Amino acid sequence: MKCMRIVISVILLFAIKPAYAAADADTDTLSVLSRVEGADMTLYSLYRDYRFSDKDKAMEYAELFLSRVDSLSLEPCLAPLYTEVSDWYEMERCRFSVAIRYMEKALEIYHAASDGYHEALTEYGLAKLYLKKGPIPQDVEICQQGRFVF
Repeated sequence: MKCMRIVISVILLFAIKPAYAAADADTDTLSVLSRVEGADMTLYSLYRDYRFSDKDKAMEYAELFLSRVDSLSLEPCLAPLYTEVSDWYEMERCRFSVAIRYMEKALEIYHAASDGYHEALTEYGLAKLYLKKGPIPQDVEICQQGRFVF
């Protein structure tokens, strides 16, 4: 009987721990973003609230949030948001120039953070955007840079 209690306790411990870890990661992201110059956490909260229920509204709040953030900020927590807004402009709005602008900012952040993996993925995404926008010499150069990582 005592052995069964120990087994159940261990199972519950491992079942509950990931929920705490996710909450801690969420709290860490919020605390890091709140320290970024110009970050309006109300807009970020609205973005998070609508992220899965109303993607268009969520992206509008994300874009407002990013427009108020210090443009020189290279906080790594911002890069996925820049990438998500870029993807939305590419897929939902077909506005490739705007998508490129957001993707280039994400690339700048990943480069500053020395995150080679995400930098390569972002370069690949940029190359696709450049090709969709029209043939320019940049797309060949970026494709060659990303090729070496993969």
